[in-house]
Amino acid sequence: SCKEPAVSVAEPPSGLRMSRMAAKARTLTATTPQVVTPRATALNVVTPKVVNEIDPVLPDDMCGSVGVILVESEVGPNHGRVAVLTLVEGGPAALDGRIHPGDLIISVNGRNVTDWAVKDIRLFVHGPVGTVALLGFERPSTNGKFSVSLRRVSSQASEKHEHGLQRLLLLTRDELRKQTVAHNVAEHRVEDEEREMTILRDQIAVLRCQNDDLVAFHAREIGEVLEEVFMLEHKYNFERSLRVQAEREVENIRQQMQNLEEELRTARSKTVKTVVQTISQDSRQLQAESNGRA
Repeated sequence: SCKEPAVSVAEPPSGLRMSRMAAKARTLTATTPQVVTPRATALNVVTPKVVNEIDPVLPDDMCGSVGVILVESEVGPNHGRVAVLTLVEGGPAALDGRIHPGDLIISVNGRNVTDWAVKDIRLFVHGPVGTVALLGFERPSTNGKFSVSLRRVSSQASEKHEHGLQRLLLLTRDELRKQTVAHNVAEHRVEDEEREMTILRDQIAVLRCQNDDLVAFHAREIGEVLEEVFMLEHKYNFERSLRVQAEREVENIRQQMQNLEEELRTARSKTVKTVVQTISQDSRQLQAESNGRA
């Protein structure tokens, strides 16, 4: 209502009179299931704190409304900007049809309100019943800007609309709390995954270092083995050359022995012939001498 702030209906501030609509909203809080409506989730960039800023205390002569529910964006590229959460069914904005949930309000009656707080903008949007409010909006999806003239109507003209607004605010508050919890859980999950990725990167770096060390170690071992193979090959070639040389020397010695054996046989043959000749001569000489004596 225009006379009472829309604080948590479960704990009304002291000194303020609880209106009939606030009492119905409290009853609705205890009986309404926590469901999500498309209108309640039309803008998913707000936090629960905006609920208490939507309905500040207004004087009786400022109770004219255009049926636009505004909230302050808390995350995303439009952080801090005031946007349309939803439209009151049957209100001037809903009947006009040009304003959509998510549109950013940029001016009221020609005054730039881009940096204003949501409660200050709402005070400026409200006015005497029957007067016209010129509202300027920016649509992030198209980056287009447009203005809408809406005639203010009594915010208490329809108890049904007020009842639906209170129900919407309660559902929005619970949904925003759920979204905040889900967002925090997602952030923690992302942090855990980033820590795991960091651990994996460190492990990969360690494995790469170990692999480089193993490659260097095996390279040194391969070098030592190749050097040993080269030395053994050199030794083998040297010993082979010695063996070939020894075989040649053995062949020469064998040839020399054959020559010596041939010479020995020749010498023996000559010696035998000489002895036979000498004996034959001696025998003839003795026979001649024997014949001479006779």
